[in-house]
Amino acid sequence: MKKIFDVINIVLFFAIISVISLSSILLGSDDIIAAYGKTDRRQVTADFPMAKGFHTLYSKTSLIIGSREFGSIYYDKENQRLIDRIDAPSDESMDRAASSVNNFFYRYGGRPFYIMIVPTASGIYRSDIAVNCADQQLIIDRLYYTVDQEIVPLDAFNALYSARDDYIYFRTDRYWTQLGAYHAYAAAASKLGFQPYTAANYDIDYTHVEYQGALADKSGVYAARPDSVNAYKCKYGSYIKSLKLTTENGILDRTNVYRTGSLKTNDKYSYFLGADDYKCAEITTTNDTLPSLLIVCSDYANCFAPFLAPHYSKIAMVDVSDLESGERVSDYADPTEYDSVLFLLDFESFFKLPEIF
Repeated sequence: MKKIFDVINIVLFFAIISVISLSSILLGSDDIIAAYGKTDRRQVTADFPMAKGFHTLYSKTSLIIGSREFGSIYYDKENQRLIDRIDAPSDESMDRAASSVNNFFYRYGGRPFYIMIVPTASGIYRSDIAVNCADQQLIIDRLYYTVDQEIVPLDAFNALYSARDDYIYFRTDRYWTQLGAYHAYAAAASKLGFQPYTAANYDIDYTHVEYQGALADKSGVYAARPDSVNAYKCKYGSYIKSLKLTTENGILDRTNVYRTGSLKTNDKYSYFLGADDYKCAEITTTNDTLPSLLIVCSDYANCFAPFLAPHYSKIAMVDVSDLESGERVSDYADPTEYDSVLFLLDFESFFKLPEIF
């Protein structure tokens, strides 16, 4: 029965193509575009009736004839996951990002500095992708040697690679899962100065909300196994006293780093911290006598931060990808008020790092 529907879809696809082609000949594509003024052609496509269905039909037809590449996204059929292929950054991008980190360190040194560049799924599953993509391990190691040697590198790559058969990345979204974040936390803990809580100290809260994420929408491929968001909650309490989020629209005050309401939105990853478009997140814990930490981060830190809560009195997170041009980390958190600083960004975001000092 499924094969019959696939054939019907293909026939419909080519029928639609024929109608559009004929319309272009008779009406002229420029006349159609002109109706939108100077609107970008991609926006015209997005506004076209049944655009999503048309995009999905195109991708489904491509899958049937054996295609695995959909722009930058690769469909790993054997493991039922979509992987966003990340190209190697230019030397200029690498130098600029390393200089930004070093300049921040030179200005606010006098406290421990750490750096963790988290590989994306294409770095860990590079051997499963039948096309070229960046050797993220090699590039990350190079970056660790490029930043000042007093900045302590935290290796997430080997911890994630060792757990590559686990559910450490979402199959249809661009983020790591909280299980992936836990493996990185456990590997980095000793260098950060504390013993990690073992996995046995956490209860897993299964939300049972399945979804297809941004990579599915971008590629039009919905053949991958659906994702679900799970949370690791410490058996001894959350340690969270308060959470303050500074966003473009104002300040949000909360008492929990997990927000169930986000599971009803299209952005399921915002379940962690309750938003992924914040400029600064300030977590205050019940451990008043412990040191404080400033995290200069991308949104990969959102599901990592809850593991740090038992070890710090205060954690400030400045998401540099949400800063406007000209804004600096110090506009939202004074680095001199924190006992240590951690750079925690995913591989792709790191090389878009702006001047942050």
